[in-house]
Amino acid sequence: MSNNSSESETAVRSLNRNVSQGMRDLARAGNYRNLWLVIGVILGLDGGLYNLVRQSLRAVREARIEDEAAKAERLKNPGRGGD
Repeated sequence: MSNNSSESETAVRSLNRNVSQGMRDLARAGNYRNLWLVIGVILGLDGGLYNLVRQSLRAVREARIEDEAAKAERLKNPGRGGD
């Protein structure tokens, strides 16, 4: 497990290093328009992933509440229900 973890960490560091180098290259070339475009894309992806995770966690929380309510209802009325 730790081998996969260290490989993942190495890959993330490498990706971060490549992205940082690419952004420095764009800034050095005086091509700030492309730099801002890249920054915007990265922020957009980050925001989209944040919303996806937040909605998934909310759905899990709601499903857990509904399951607990259904279980309590089954325990209260054991002779009824479709199960």
